[in-house]
Amino acid sequence: MKLFTRSYAFRMVAVIAAALLLSSAAFAVKPASSVEISILMGQARQDAVLADKDMTALESYSMAGVPWQVHFLRLQEIQVHVNDLMKDVNQLRAIESNGTPSQQDAINRLDSLVSSMAANVRVTIKYLNQNHSRVNMPPFNDQVHIDRLLINSIYNVTRAHAPKNNMYFADAPKK
Repeated sequence: MKLFTRSYAFRMVAVIAAALLLSSAAFAVKPASSVEISILMGQARQDAVLADKDMTALESYSMAGVPWQVHFLRLQEIQVHVNDLMKDVNQLRAIESNGTPSQQDAINRLDSLVSSMAANVRVTIKYLNQNHSRVNMPPFNDQVHIDRLLINSIYNVTRAHAPKNNMYFADAPKK
């Protein structure tokens, strides 16, 4: 009878140990830096939403015959949002090595997209400065549309890695 009791006790200890290991893995807490990355991704998402709203307005100007000066002012606002996104990326880069592999991948994608966005906005501003009378023409409208697609891509990268239930973040940009 002692053999059965020892064997039973050993099995119970093994089962409890296995359950504890599985439950601790299932409920693992994210490291502080991973949480910080999520928060910064949320800030980048918010900046992308603001840029998208301005980009939507800019796209609508071509249908309304708005003067080039209004286009220029809106592009300056978009440039501010892109600069904010660059700051977000720089902060993310500083703590990237402490993030999860998927967060590190997202930071790399975000860096590439924001760099492309910054370059494209500069091209759009340069085109507008050289072609004041052509803001309603396809080349300018196509450039604005490309900028908008980049903003949507930035939003999608940040959305996947930002806090899910933060009431301070706006809704997704419209496509």
